[in-house]
This record gives sequence, structure tokens and C-alpha cells, in this order.
Amino acid sequence: MAFDVVPCWGIDTSTPGRYLRMKPQPKLPAPVRTRRLATTMSFHNVNEDPAPYASHTMLGVLHGEPGGKMHIQDTMWSDPVTENPQPGDVEDWEIYNLVQDAPVPHPIHIHETAFEILERRMIWYNWDTGVMEMGPETPLLPGETGRKDTVFVYPGEMIRLRMRFTTPGQYMWHCHLLEHEDNEMMRPFRVGPEQPGQPEDLPSHDMPHAH
Repeated sequence: MAFDVVPCWGIDTSTPGRYLRMKPQPKLPAPVRTRRLATTMSFHNVNEDPAPYASHTMLGVLHGEPGGKMHIQDTMWSDPVTENPQPGDVEDWEIYNLVQDAPVPHPIHIHETAFEILERRMIWYNWDTGVMEMGPETPLLPGETGRKDTVFVYPGEMIRLRMRFTTPGQYMWHCHLLEHEDNEMMRPFRVGPEQPGQPEDLPSHDMPHAH
């Protein structure tokens, strides 16, 4: 496909960009619940190559309170739904990128809704003790205002999102890196009750996937 840029042959009735102003979106109300979720990766060496390769990338649920010990429940695509908001619910999702020693930010994409980015904060997770320490807040980028459907979660960082779920059904959230979303970094979530014809939870043959 090619586009040919030619002189204007008629009257240009479009509005110049300098006059365009978008109406600000109203802020969402306080959430009915906060969910703590995680991105995890495991590494291995291939053919004596000193550089490690990711053997699996997963999403999971964090149990416990930041500042103390937190248990990671790794989840696969085929595991039962763990996020089930009801229509109209406003929720905060705190997503923790627990891998601190690999320069891999995850572009997290959530279907069905648009979210507000409320907070970025550095974290330190001790894989031996399971203790999560919270660090200083980091400023949001200029392009992270307004409603979004994708956001980068950087290594050793927590990001807090606020969103409203409106349409009943089954959706997904995932990392938008192809080699990650095709390697278990994708999870279903359900808004409201199960509906006729909706995909059912598959048998979970190897739960729990936990550290």
C-alpha cells in the first residue's frame, strides 16, 4: 500500500490540531477491592551459553501484605479464573514485576476496560524469605495520564491501576510481548457470572504453581 501526498485540491474543513481539546475524563471512585498480581520469570542456560534464557514467563496472584511475607501463586492459562469482578465494580490492580535482575519490562494489556495509572513504586522481593519491601514512589511519565489499556511494568516495580468493569463476559489480560504471552504470560478473567457458551475452566492438573 502506498500513500501519495498531493496538494490540497479543495477546501480543508478539518480543525487545526492546536485548537483540538479533549474533555477530561472524570476520576473513577474508590475501589471495592484491591488485587495484588505478579509477573514472574524463570531462567536457564542453553548449550553452555553463559547468557540465561527465559524458560517460562507467568502471571500470578500475590497473597499477603507488602512490607511482610508474600506468597506467590503462579498461574497458567488453563488454571481456574482468579479475577472475577462484577459488572460495575471499580477495582485497583497492583501489578508487581518481581524479576529485579533482568532488564525486561512487561507491557501489560487488560481487555474490556480502560484504566487510570495511579502509582509507580520501586519494590524489593527476597526470593529466599518471601519478604516484599516497598521502595520510593517514582513519577508517572507525561504520556501516562488519562485512560489507558496497556502499561509498562518495569523490573523491580509495582504499578497500581484503577478500572471499572462494565460488560459481563470472559476476557484476558497478558504481557504484550509475543514470546511472553505465548509462553503462559496470559490469563483469563471473568466479569460477572459464567454465561452460556462461555469457555469453562479447564482441569488444573498441576496446581498449585507456587514458590
